[in-house]
Amino acid sequence: MSLPDRTPTAPASALLLLLAAGTAHAAAATYVIDPAHTYPSFEADHFGGLSTWRGKFDRTSGKVALAAPTH
Repeated sequence: MSLPDRTPTAPASALLLLLAAGTAHAAAATYVIDPAHTYPSFEADHFGGLSTWRGKFDRTSGKVALAAPTH
């Protein structure tokens, strides 16, 4: 009894597609934080896991700037 000869065409095709696609380049962008839809919060360990302190900021404003890749 012999097993059928299988050629791994799907993985080879996927690899070829990834190599042909190249590297995606994102453009630089600046985003303004929306204070009506932003809820920044934090938590901190207290006494080595005995309890956790949680808190939040009531007001938020600012911008997030993403630079273009440098490579």
